[in-house]
Amino acid sequence: MDELLGVPVMVHPRLTQDPSLMRGVVGTISAADLAGDTILVAFGDKAAGRYQSDALLALKSREELYHDLLDNVQQLEVGDFKNLLRLSMYQDSGSPRLVREAFQALSSSAAALDFATRPLSQVLELNYGQDLQQGKSLGMGR
Repeated sequence: MDELLGVPVMVHPRLTQDPSLMRGVVGTISAADLAGDTILVAFGDKAAGRYQSDALLALKSREELYHDLLDNVQQLEVGDFKNLLRLSMYQDSGSPRLVREAFQALSSSAAALDFATRPLSQVLELNYGQDLQQGKSLGMGR
């Protein structure tokens, strides 16, 4: 669970029910109850909201994003390519503020957003799927 703290996520722009009214806004994970699938996302000074993992989008790793960019350069619009490349470079820099800004900039293009992200529920499945298959509790036995 600790590896999720501080991870930038975006509330899915097409979320149909959003009591926190943060649809399409980037925040950071401040707490998570993985057993209950409840993620607390902080939005700077604005507020915080509770979401299920499938309502949040997480960035692909910088390595995956960079390789996908190189493999798909011909299929991307020029503006999307530039924004995605900027995001990849900011991920490489390690600056959380720049990554959040570049992540937020992707919200203007559904294609770029789909290219650079995956639902947090998929990320958690990738990270915790083997533990679950072995009957271990989430966050235990690592």
